[in-house]
Amino acid sequence: CGPLKIISAAEFSMIESINQQARMESVSVIRPSSRLPSFDALLYSTMGLLTLLIGSWVPDERLNFSGIPFDLLIMIFAAIIATTGSIRLVTLQSVALVQAPLLLLGLSLFWSTDPDDGLEKFTTLMVSGNLAFILLNTVIERHGLPQLAKLIIAYLGLLLLVAIPYKIAFGFFDRSVNFFINGPIIFARLMSIAALLALYFMRGRARKYTVICFCLAIIWTESKGPILAMIITLVVIALFYASPAARKKFYWYLGAFIFSLILLANYFGLTNSDFGRLGSLYMVATGDISVIEQYSGTTSFIARMEMWGKTVELIPNEPFGVGLGAWDRAVDTRVPTPYAHNLFLELWSEGGVLLGSIAALPFLIFFKSPRRVFWFVTFCLFLAQMVSGDIADARFLMVFSLLSYFSPQVRDDATTTSSDNPLLDKNTELVAAR
Repeated sequence: CGPLKIISAAEFSMIESINQQARMESVSVIRPSSRLPSFDALLYSTMGLLTLLIGSWVPDERLNFSGIPFDLLIMIFAAIIATTGSIRLVTLQSVALVQAPLLLLGLSLFWSTDPDDGLEKFTTLMVSGNLAFILLNTVIERHGLPQLAKLIIAYLGLLLLVAIPYKIAFGFFDRSVNFFINGPIIFARLMSIAALLALYFMRGRARKYTVICFCLAIIWTESKGPILAMIITLVVIALFYASPAARKKFYWYLGAFIFSLILLANYFGLTNSDFGRLGSLYMVATGDISVIEQYSGTTSFIARMEMWGKTVELIPNEPFGVGLGAWDRAVDTRVPTPYAHNLFLELWSEGGVLLGSIAALPFLIFFKSPRRVFWFVTFCLFLAQMVSGDIADARFLMVFSLLSYFSPQVRDDATTTSSDNPLLDKNTELVAAR
């Protein structure tokens, strides 16, 4: 221990004033509010999530009522809010940081043989992703991360409640029927987001039942990619992040999810043709590929193996890429599909090794902040994007990757004690960002 340094009363007063201001700023951003969400928080979070859900600027006939394209109107309104509101400079700098590598990827449109499809995917990612990040990050800056997380849980819970009667009316186990707005894969990812946020920000029985409902909704979609991504994420949390006091309780969530999956796969998956995908998922896990083909012919699992193999062969033959949107014209597969069902293979095959690698940076930046709350959500989305979806669908991964990296961290005492929270241990650096 070195010699003590004597400071004057004026210096002490100045240091104390700086520390007090820092504490006030930290609390205002980090600590959850007990009040009802303000109109400002509701507006920005609602428009941010709707922008993510809708995605494309191209009007969708499902959201066209009496000739009015509500999806286009929502996107325009979100753009007005995001560009005219008092957005912090750091948010705009974050967006600019993302724009550069993705704009370079857009150069591949010049040599694409299907530039129309490529442009639609590119604008969906850029416009929807950046608008959603600006709006959602503004909620964090003004009202705190817990406020945004709880609003996301509430909105996605409402989406689930609306999707249930909609699917009952038009086909409960029919995957060709959308889950109200989105298809099964996107809906499963949304339910994964809600389940992981509920696991952290909710308490007691409310947390248990909410997480169970969202996890059952994931299984309901029969989307194998999001299901496996959720299982792997839960395992990673249990092994590396769960506090010792809460680890046994956390294993209950993981066990209940896997048990429900196995039960439904064995019973419904082999007896109900509409639910047959769960049966094939169970057989993939047990390695019984021959039985899979008896039930479903060429499965999505086998089709993906073919897509990935041919894409890997394409990349060295097209070092500059075939251009955004042109993957399906360069790769011939038994099951026709417009994209490679793997984000990075799609980036490298369409944008080339150089541009594709640079464009991957915004999707990987969350790995720099492995101890933040949104990291768990982003990791699950990252795993799901490895086996399904295209560049446009990757807007969810990009937004939460940016939120994970740029948003403030959450202090332990701002939410709960480590014994009550399965995502906290003494080594998890969930402390306020300085």
